[in-house]
Amino acid sequence: GNFSYRLCEIMHMGRVPIIIRTNNVLPLENFIDWNKCAVICDEKELHLLNDKIEKFLQTNNTFDIQINNRKIWNDYLSPLGFTKNLKNILNI
Repeated sequence: GNFSYRLCEIMHMGRVPIIIRTNNVLPLENFIDWNKCAVICDEKELHLLNDKIEKFLQTNNTFDIQINNRKIWNDYLSPLGFTKNLKNILNI
């Protein structure tokens, strides 16, 4: 499928996910800037994945991203965070 529970587990652990972009929709794209918290590679560019990872590591402070990813999980992806933001997510 287009969604993997592993993405939430990675964010829960405050790590940097590597996302292979197919025709998937990432969770809460209106609230989470996935380009700032993950390495994203189009499936047609897999041959560039190592370069994308290296560039991400060279141009970002990995520690800060890990702290922020854990915060994203707490604020939006955890059961409590999702529930707290449900009104905003549904635009009610």
